[in-house]
Amino acid sequence: MAKTRQSDNIFLLGVRDLESLKRFNKLPTTKEVLLRFHHHLNDVKSVRNASHRTIDELIVVWSKAAIPTRFVKHAIDELESIHSEWLLLKKNKSFPSEAQTKHERKFVRKVHELLILLMLII
Repeated sequence: MAKTRQSDNIFLLGVRDLESLKRFNKLPTTKEVLLRFHHHLNDVKSVRNASHRTIDELIVVWSKAAIPTRFVKHAIDELESIHSEWLLLKKNKSFPSEAQTKHERKFVRKVHELLILLMLII
């Protein structure tokens, strides 16, 4: 069976990102990180392993920008919480309501921002 772009389309995010985050000359947005996370998730089939791979790539980008980072575990937990939020929206997409639409719009605005929360030192 032929693979299509539709199979790479991710709800609210767009098409899965096949290129590494290391290619960026700017800090990636949450959306770009989630798209890369979904690429890893498709490869390894484990949320934890996909999170590790994504954060490892992200740390390289942050180190280029000389940005101090949290412990890797905290960054992974934050990425997984954003993914969990996305999963809830995806789960309820077949039940359109005003509240669901509001949550989707809020999430889309959130993912277009820089991944600031992961970069702060605790």
